Amino acid sequence: MNLKFKIFTIVIFSIIYGGYNTFAQNVDSLISKIKTEKNDTSLVKLYLGVADYYCTTNKIHKTSIQYADTALLILEKLEWKKGEIMFWIKYGKIARNFDYSYYAIEYYKNALNISDNINDKQNKAYILNRIAQILREADNYSESIKFYLKAITTAEENNNLKTKLYALNGIGNNYFMLNNFTEAYKYLDKALKLAIKLDNKTSIAINYNNLGEVYAINKKYDQAEKYYAKSLKINLDYNNEKGISINNSSLGKLFYQQEKYYQAYHFFKKSLKIEKNLNNDFYLSQAYIYLGKTYTKLENYKSAEELLKKGLKIANNIYSKANKKEAYKGFADLYIAQENYEQAYFFLEEYIFIKDSLINTEVQTNTMALQLEYDFESAKQKVVMLEAQNEFEHQKNIRNIIISVVSFLSILGIIIIVITIKQSKLRKKNNTDLEAHLHEKEILIAEIHHRVKNNLAIISGLLALQAINLKDNSVFNARNILKDTQIRIHTFALIHEEVYHNEKHSEIKFDKFLKQLSEKFYFKEKSDNIVLKITTKEIKLNLNIAVSLGLIVNEILSNAYRHAFPNKKGNIEIEYIIDKSVHTLKISDNGIGLKEIPNMSSPKTAGFMIISIYVRQLKAMLDINNSNGTTYTISFTPEEMKTWQ
Repeated sequence: MNLKFKIFTIVIFSIIYGGYNTFAQNVDSLISKIKTEKNDTSLVKLYLGVADYYCTTNKIHKTSIQYADTALLILEKLEWKKGEIMFWIKYGKIARNFDYSYYAIEYYKNALNISDNINDKQNKAYILNRIAQILREADNYSESIKFYLKAITTAEENNNLKTKLYALNGIGNNYFMLNNFTEAYKYLDKALKLAIKLDNKTSIAINYNNLGEVYAINKKYDQAEKYYAKSLKINLDYNNEKGISINNSSLGKLFYQQEKYYQAYHFFKKSLKIEKNLNNDFYLSQAYIYLGKTYTKLENYKSAEELLKKGLKIANNIYSKANKKEAYKGFADLYIAQENYEQAYFFLEEYIFIKDSLINTEVQTNTMALQLEYDFESAKQKVVMLEAQNEFEHQKNIRNIIISVVSFLSILGIIIIVITIKQSKLRKKNNTDLEAHLHEKEILIAEIHHRVKNNLAIISGLLALQAINLKDNSVFNARNILKDTQIRIHTFALIHEEVYHNEKHSEIKFDKFLKQLSEKFYFKEKSDNIVLKITTKEIKLNLNIAVSLGLIVNEILSNAYRHAFPNKKGNIEIEYIIDKSVHTLKISDNGIGLKEIPNMSSPKTAGFMIISIYVRQLKAMLDINNSNGTTYTISFTPEEMKTWQ
């Protein structure tokens, strides 16, 4: 009994034993070929083909592994490196389809190592794209961009335009997830032009949809809808269910953004129906979450909660931070709408935390991507120089056997090359200097985007928390609430104003900010007999720390100014001390004191909620002393805020 028949018998017995004795017609065809095939390399392809069927079509993990392992048994007696690459690619696909992302990356890297050893650039570019896609779905944007850029380099060396197109799309999507819409548009536009050149209808549809999302996020709704319509038409013509689902989801988001919730519901419902059949957990999670958020706006709170729970559960299973962030925001909005402020407070904290963790990767990602692009350009220059050098060596060998006149021309040629190399070095130095300036600008722009988006997220959270106080219809109460919110927003403005006037844009002079905040909002009226004393040296703080600390100071000053002195007479003192690495901010008044010291783990007012949130962000210790007035002591170590720096 030969090896082929033994292997075939083992597999068939295993499948029958597992209860899988009914096959689709195309699998029957492959099985029939296995029975008669005598060529081992063809057998490997057939077994991997059956493995792919069970992995992709029937989603049967055990059976797909059995067929792939059978292919490996044959490969062990062959010296066929491309077959080994095919095996590891198939194993990577199986692992990815069954949500074993870590193992999938390892299997693809095995294939990558073999392709490097045999200089198989076509498979190498494909593998790099697969790894990059898995990393993107896991929200690891920096590593994803790194592998996509490598895929582009390899694809250009091999003139593989289809693979290059896939990578351009991937980079554009990464930048979109990082809210860097300028870079996203640049790469997606390149991808669209290449897709049109290749007449690749699927990619054209994808790019129309992606560009529509860029327009939508910039509130250019008409342009966005036109691009979505173009994409949907192509997907409908080709009956591309995955593309149709994405189009419906995008249109739903477009109408949701415009507060047209019934239209949004219509499209999200369609998307969810398709995703349930496609079994893509990432998009299925999104579909549940977006429909749940829409139900909240339509005041169907029970359905909203059920869908958000389903979406969050899947997001947790696949470790998708982006989807978890959307789910947390959805829950916060849901519980605010139901006036369940304790639950809203919890989910709002989780949302802000995970949003910060995603946003803070942006500057690092942009820096890394720019460096890789620069390295790529440098590598291209080195290739050109190496080719020129090889050509020169070839000519030199010829000149050695030619008469002295030609030798003279050779020497002259060498002189010209030396001059050219010197000029090339000079140009390279100038390019390096220019690249450094551009690099610095890109980082600064990314940093500004980072701060603005982060602060807008915080402002949104503040407004949501402030809604807690809207329990009656008192105009006076509403005005006070709006005034409080206005001062909080102006607190951000003061911080940014100080940043713009500072030489180093990542930090501010906090002592100056304290003086400006108190004078502008609390202690400017001559009729007041409340005296403020600020005791501090010059202090420079990281912008993120300054935002958190500034909001805490604002809430404490507001509370003291309004409630501590019924007769409008008294003293408030702010003291800032730095002892080695520990910063201590002390704010005290000699007023009537608090009625009771609040429980900071579950505060009841918006003001103390804000203080609680940002004390936690600072990883600080808060002590409240209520004797002889009220004293707040906040101690923290800036170096511990690694996620903020």
